[in-house]
Amino acid sequence: MVNIINPSVSAAMGASSLMRSSSSSSSSSLFDSISGTRQRSSATALFNALGGGNGQTSIETILNKQKVDSARNSMYYNAAERIGYIQEGKLEPTSDWEKIVGYAMNKGQPTVVFIDEQGQMQAQLQTEADLSKYNSGQVRALLETMVAVDEMAQKIKANETNQEWLDNLAGAGTDLSLVANYVISPQTTTPNNWEQQGVLYLSNGQPFKISLDAEGKLQVTDQMFDPGLLDLPDSQRGRLMDAIGSITATIQAGTQSEEWELAAANYAAAKTPYYLEMDMNQVSMVPDTYNGDGSVATYRMEQGKIVAKESTAENITPEFLKTPPYTDIGDSTELLKQVAELIKDKKPYFLDIDPTGAVVVKEINAQSLIKYNTPVERKLDALGVGSVLSLFA
Repeated sequence: MVNIINPSVSAAMGASSLMRSSSSSSSSSLFDSISGTRQRSSATALFNALGGGNGQTSIETILNKQKVDSARNSMYYNAAERIGYIQEGKLEPTSDWEKIVGYAMNKGQPTVVFIDEQGQMQAQLQTEADLSKYNSGQVRALLETMVAVDEMAQKIKANETNQEWLDNLAGAGTDLSLVANYVISPQTTTPNNWEQQGVLYLSNGQPFKISLDAEGKLQVTDQMFDPGLLDLPDSQRGRLMDAIGSITATIQAGTQSEEWELAAANYAAAKTPYYLEMDMNQVSMVPDTYNGDGSVATYRMEQGKIVAKESTAENITPEFLKTPPYTDIGDSTELLKQVAELIKDKKPYFLDIDPTGAVVVKEINAQSLIKYNTPVERKLDALGVGSVLSLFA
């Protein structure tokens, strides 16, 4: 079968004459037939057949293009390798395009990576990228999918953040106890200096609160300055603040007698983080009247009993953190399920259109970058190597 790409080129004319020719099958005759003349050498005729006229120039053009493609592909292989290192935490992004890819991976957003007209590597969030390679229907499908992906990514990230905060709180008390008991070495510095301050509180045997700030970073607070005290009624707040203020001196003097004082002393001796709390489900006998010598004359029953509690994960975790914010992340289709897995693994990806016209997700690697950035259609001025081979078929 004869494969004619451009009827106007002399190679196609040569092929046509070849099919009509019944003359000699020697190499010389073959070259002559391909070139459409018997007046030039076989080598020149072949170049003309390949190149469509000035064959030598066209061959050089093809070879130069192959060199450009090879260099371009090498850049994509290098880019994919660097992206992989960033994803694994082995490389800190330095260039702008790397930072964009790193940001997209952290946020679960699709990204496109390409070489610009100046030969520089670039990256864009796909929601901001040029989609002109697609037709209007494909663009619409891609944009609709991007909206669904964005909503899903936000839910996945919210759940991940919730879990990170839970993990931070879960290990905080144990970390402080291990450092205070010289089992592990203290850190040089921590956000909010939470570890250093917490170990100091443990050394003094005083109650303190472990919590998270607005950014999810651990912090410790002298319980006397705990904002949560303001939520208590005046009477209970006053009793609890008196207990917080006196417990350290009581422990040092060894005069603890109340149940909560004994519990606090045990925590302090073990260098275990603890705090005091008003248990509103219990009642206490509170001094009501006093004798002239200052001793208690009568007691009254009052709601709320002081208790000492260990700073375990269960005790210090706010209720709103104990369940993820989204039980349904919205991965309602097979495509969204695939995207969700990439987002959870913090892997880079982009959306594309497959040959059937359906939206698909592609993980970023060298092959996917090269394919995505290869023009769908290429206009050739001459027959390519594959076409020349088919010319002889």
